[in-house]
Formats: sequence, structure tokens, C-alpha cells
Amino acid sequence: MKHKLDIRILRRINDDDLKSELDSLLDVVSPCDFRNPGDFISDICDLLKDYFLDDIEIKTTPKTRDALYFYIVDKFGDYLLNAHKKSRC
Repeated sequence: MKHKLDIRILRRINDDDLKSELDSLLDVVSPCDFRNPGDFISDICDLLKDYFLDDIEIKTTPKTRDALYFYIVDKFGDYLLNAHKKSRC
């Protein structure tokens, strides 16, 4: 999925930083607040995308934002699914 990202975004992606930001989100957002794992994964990945784009302050197109969202889902979807399962909602 990285190949579909705008080069300006691609140069700034650091998976370790994204993971750290994701873990910070999981400290304040409960998986049990969502109806199902799909909603949880979707909403958290959307938040992470927005945080990342706010940090880098680059004007983006909807296509670029979508590509980044799908990159984050591909990268962290299984991790979030496991976090949801461990929460035992």
C-alpha cells in the first residue's frame, strides 16, 4: 500500500512513531466503546491518520488521505483486532 502514497507523505512515515501514537490512543480509548471490532479498527485508524496529517501539516487530497488510511489499516488492523479481543467487551 505504500506505493500508492504521495511521496511527501511517504517520506514522513515512521511506523514506530505511528505505533507509539496508536498505543497512546489505546490508553484513552476503550475498545468496548464501539459496537464491533470493525468500527473500532476503522475509527482508530481514521483518528491516527488525522493525527499524522495534523503533525506534518501538508495539504492533501481526499485520495491521499484515503491511501494513508488504508496503509494504516493494513499496517495495524491485526494489532487493533487483537487489542479488541483482549479487552473482552
